[in-house]
Amino acid sequence: MKRKWVCFEVIGIVLLVTLHLQHSANAADPRMEEIIDVLKSSIQNIEKSQYGAVSADLDYANQLWSEQKGILLSGCIVKTFPAWVSEKEPTIQTAGAAAFGGGTTIEQKLLNKSNSLKIQILVSPVASGLGALLSNPALLGGGKGRVRRFGDGVTAHVESDKITAKVGNAIVTWAGKLAPQALWQIADQSVDRGCVKDLS
Repeated sequence: MKRKWVCFEVIGIVLLVTLHLQHSANAADPRMEEIIDVLKSSIQNIEKSQYGAVSADLDYANQLWSEQKGILLSGCIVKTFPAWVSEKEPTIQTAGAAAFGGGTTIEQKLLNKSNSLKIQILVSPVASGLGALLSNPALLGGGKGRVRRFGDGVTAHVESDKITAKVGNAIVTWAGKLAPQALWQIADQSVDRGCVKDLS
């Protein structure tokens, strides 16, 4: 019975990923196709009761998906933010969040004349549980800073040179030595928070 349940679960994952590919601009992405192939292989291994191979398949599929998720999440950073330019393409690390129990970290640096700003999106098992901290200023920075809400209801912790918000299961941080209102405006407009929620 357990074997059938695991098999149905993997089949469900394959169907979901397949549907995503059919309705997505990533349909021709070799990485997504490889994820589906690995999941199909895991179904065959379940049917053969080769559970060691199933475990290896799922671990590999998870690794591939972490890499792909980083690429998709980097697309949540708005590329056309007025007056600011991207220093380079976002950096994506799938092992950089080791202190947070593993996960994916995306970083983007923006430049405007002599000013710079770093945007970081962190998705990890530990980060997903930090929402209470971000809504309680007494727990962050020894009570320094304050809580403020974006227009969509997302709560952010605001400090003099950094804004941190829990968006879906991700922690998004904007850091730069800017005037407070300028930093808030960039934080509000430079990341598609709906995109982050969907992917995290």
